[in-house]
Amino acid sequence: MLKDYSSTLIIHLEVIDGQLVTLVIESFVVDIPEGNTKDEICYFTENLLKFNLRTLRV
Repeated sequence: MLKDYSSTLIIHLEVIDGQLVTLVIESFVVDIPEGNTKDEICYFTENLLKFNLRTLRV
């Protein structure tokens, strides 16, 4: 479903309320295939990214 997908993942360690946490920022660029809308592709990609980031949790 994704065509010409690329992403950038930036990870920062931050101290919030005295606790060390990991802040993850991800941005992506993807072509919108014919027959799909921008909203559909963004929804799909954002949910895929959320799932992948949850698997990184310790």
